[in-house]
Amino acid sequence: MSKTCIADPCCCLASLVCPLPVACVNRHRALEGNMDEYKCCQGYYPLCGFRAGEVGESTCPSMCLCLEATCCFTCAVSATRNYLMDKYRIHPDPMDYQIIRCSNAMQCLACICSLASICVKDLREGARILRHVAHITFCTVQGCMQTQSAVEIAFQEKKGVQAPTVNTIQDRS
Repeated sequence: MSKTCIADPCCCLASLVCPLPVACVNRHRALEGNMDEYKCCQGYYPLCGFRAGEVGESTCPSMCLCLEATCCFTCAVSATRNYLMDKYRIHPDPMDYQIIRCSNAMQCLACICSLASICVKDLREGARILRHVAHITFCTVQGCMQTQSAVEIAFQEKKGVQAPTVNTIQDRS
């Protein structure tokens, strides 16, 4: 993920400027255009007690994908990445986890500082700045993550090899 901006700078820029459409296009391409295979978050993140594949995705998968990208953006992007890793049996680079953890830590720190600033007024400006830094970090990481998925999809399409069927975590249980 650390070198994806260099691999496809146009996709990275598109992911930063228009992240929702890129998330939808990436999932559509990951499914090789077969929206019959679409499930909410591809079954990786059961939401609010709903099981993927049982919430009506089959009736209008494209609309459900757009709703998923809009309402559960982070899960949508992560699900596409996880789906591709499972589909092509790819192991993530250890640096990927460090980048994701750094972004998550920034979000947690921003949340803690925002809560502390409720009681300590002197922290408000610092908390505001930290929220912006955390948001920029998140946007950068999701851009790299979406670009990583797009680059992998393009690589697999170029190879032209049919991948085996993927069983998601939810399908295995």
